[in-house]
Amino acid sequence: MARAPTEPIRVLVVDPHRSSGEALQLALSDAPDLEVVEVVADGDAAVRAAARRRPDVVLIDLERPASALEATRRIRARVEGAGVILFAEDDDPLTLARALRAGASGCVRKTDGVGDLADAVRRAARGEPVRGEVVAERSAQGPRRRSAGPDQLGERVERLTPRELEILREAALGRRNDDIARALGMSRHTVRTHVQNILTKLGVHSKLEAVLVAIRYGRVTPLAPSGRERGTEPPEP
Repeated sequence: MARAPTEPIRVLVVDPHRSSGEALQLALSDAPDLEVVEVVADGDAAVRAAARRRPDVVLIDLERPASALEATRRIRARVEGAGVILFAEDDDPLTLARALRAGASGCVRKTDGVGDLADAVRRAARGEPVRGEVVAERSAQGPRRRSAGPDQLGERVERLTPRELEILREAALGRRNDDIARALGMSRHTVRTHVQNILTKLGVHSKLEAVLVAIRYGRVTPLAPSGRERGTEPPEP
């Protein structure tokens, strides 16, 4: 059944790291026209969930290329009208090109901001191609310097100050700089300065990527949409 124009775009998130998937869910849920219907960990689960949930768009982490490509093919064959977006940080343009040939609407970088990711989801839901800037740019430029390895990235995370971690915890709730400033009692300019320092220290290009890195290294805990940690109850009045 086709989605009514007034209904939110239904998104299925596929990420092998539960914490990262939950962070994406929170980030995308901040957009009123998007609804994350489920988060699953692998390609087989994605195919089953897609058949059950009938999402408009499936967002698949490309960390495990073989599983992601097979899931893309199966979902496109079984769920009519579903768009598939690959969420990539791999420097290999051939892998990304194979994803497009498997039927993906396109690819987005993990370094892209939440707004760019949400726009890509909207384009895929309309049946429009999500431009493969990653493929085109990397193919034209040739090999790029690889991002920091796990050990080096972990060291960078440890260099974040308590205040910078506070800002990342607020950002993990999907809050914008203005909201973070109000919550932490500081100016917008100060928040922007802290965010820029965080990006520089981690060597990333967006708040979303910084949040995902901090979650992966255990410095930020994903919160439920209600704003409290999962498995906890709100304090007594």
